[in-house]
Amino acid sequence: MSSLLYYIIIYPIELLLDIVFHLAHVASGNPGIAIIVVSLVVNILLLPLYRRADAIQAEEKKRQDAMSGWVSHIKRTFKGDERIMMLSAYYKEQQYHPLYALRSSISLLLQIPFFIAAYHFLSHLSLLTGTSFLMIRDLSLPDALINIGGISINILPILMTLINFVSTIIYTRGNRIKDNIQIYVLALLFLVLLYPSPSGLVLYWTMNNLFSLIKNMLMKEPSPIRHTEAAAPPMLLYLSPVVLITFLIGALIPSAVISSSPQEFVEPSAFIDPASYVLSTFCIAAGFFLIWSTIFYSLASAKAKRIYCFVLWLCCGIATVDYFFFGRDLGVLSEDLTFDVSPSYSTVEILSNILVLLLLCAAMTLVWVKWRKYIVTVCSVIILSLLLLSGVNVLRIERGISAADYTISKEDCSFPVSRNGHNVIVIMLDRAVSGYIPFIMHEKPELMEQFDGFTFFSNTISHGMHTNFGAPGLFGGYDYIPTAMNARSDETLKDKHDEALLMMPVIFSENGYNVSVFDPPYAGYEEWPDLSIYDPYPDIATQHLNGKFSDPEYFALVESSRRRNFFMYSLFKSSPVIL
Repeated sequence: MSSLLYYIIIYPIELLLDIVFHLAHVASGNPGIAIIVVSLVVNILLLPLYRRADAIQAEEKKRQDAMSGWVSHIKRTFKGDERIMMLSAYYKEQQYHPLYALRSSISLLLQIPFFIAAYHFLSHLSLLTGTSFLMIRDLSLPDALINIGGISINILPILMTLINFVSTIIYTRGNRIKDNIQIYVLALLFLVLLYPSPSGLVLYWTMNNLFSLIKNMLMKEPSPIRHTEAAAPPMLLYLSPVVLITFLIGALIPSAVISSSPQEFVEPSAFIDPASYVLSTFCIAAGFFLIWSTIFYSLASAKAKRIYCFVLWLCCGIATVDYFFFGRDLGVLSEDLTFDVSPSYSTVEILSNILVLLLLCAAMTLVWVKWRKYIVTVCSVIILSLLLLSGVNVLRIERGISAADYTISKEDCSFPVSRNGHNVIVIMLDRAVSGYIPFIMHEKPELMEQFDGFTFFSNTISHGMHTNFGAPGLFGGYDYIPTAMNARSDETLKDKHDEALLMMPVIFSENGYNVSVFDPPYAGYEEWPDLSIYDPYPDIATQHLNGKFSDPEYFALVESSRRRNFFMYSLFKSSPVIL
């Protein structure tokens, strides 16, 4: 449950920081500058939100000040249940609820998820390790800029707190001291929390406070909320396109990718159901569009809400058309959601995409102007269609993984070897480049001793760019290179591939060896090798080793990367090709 809340509330913000940091680092080549850019961009994006929150907070303070006389009188005059009843009656008369007081803490509440996201992102950013910036020697460590008698003092957290105090004094001028206590306490709490933190994280929060100080010095008081402004659009007119784009990006696109080859997305050592990637992508999409988008929407003015709804309506059409009709043949996509060759588009495809989208936007604008009342119905029909397609994809995923046996047992991970006889161990490394081997051995001489007795076939080369082209020749010899296999056109590729995988094990078995086979590639032409091809040879032992000797941290990294990449891939597939 906690991980789902993380993906819904915190991870969308963390992903935003990730994207901005990456773009800034590519442009500047300096992680310190990239952190400052991230802080600036986040502050600019949140400026309208904070301005609106400040206006709500100012209105709440004005309302409380207007009622304070009678509230104080009631508290002085009455006690116990009588006081509660009188206060309740007074609030009801004033059309006020005590919970409205929370509106004065909106700015504070907004900072918490951004702080958690920044803390998690920058604290785990390996790029900062050993990287210096200005006077800071290592952005992954506390700054320790002053050293007195062997005691290091971190200056950045102290500077951050001082800037925060000055900003608070300017922002809250005219307020009573007791109204500002929580802000000063929060500033001191940040000092305690961030004092031992990596200087990269403290640099980010220091710049946040500096930008806040500049904003408070330059910007006027927030405009009061005008309650007489035109009515906002119906909530369903906002929710229907938001739900549509959430299901398209969060459910349909990732489920379509996984359902095309479910077994590629299974990690047997920790059996991760590929359908869980659909769930996590949906949570991230819901966080972006249903949660944070709705927060921005709810704090916007009525005019901004109308514009927002119209833009969302156009975005739904653009995303749907782009996914279903453009960028269909982009090459081979790996299980980590990366392409073998970076996708590219011809000028004709780019121009045709722009033309189609312009015509689409014109038609959708006409619908918005003349037939707006039907938009919710149209979106509802599309949402039901997306739900149905996503459900079909999830069923295909579950059927695909149930067809294979993913049972892994660490206890039976063994094979017999002879103490005084002749042992032959053949190791084939997928995607290995033989030319690197001498350099690896030179760099790590201890490997020479560990692999003493092995023969390195330096002139071996694959007959194809992919495993299903190259492996048969390596296992079965020249009778199974692509040209030889193609000459046997009356047999299936599956049968010829399996023959090649049987060649060496059968020869060794027939010559008196005890044979063990592990993970023969694409046995049975399945992503998860079908070991039943060895059933006619009971003397040949077979096992799956996938994950048995792998670092669990590696699988955690793969899983985290996939959950991120599925959402990014969905955005990519639903964006105009020029982007």
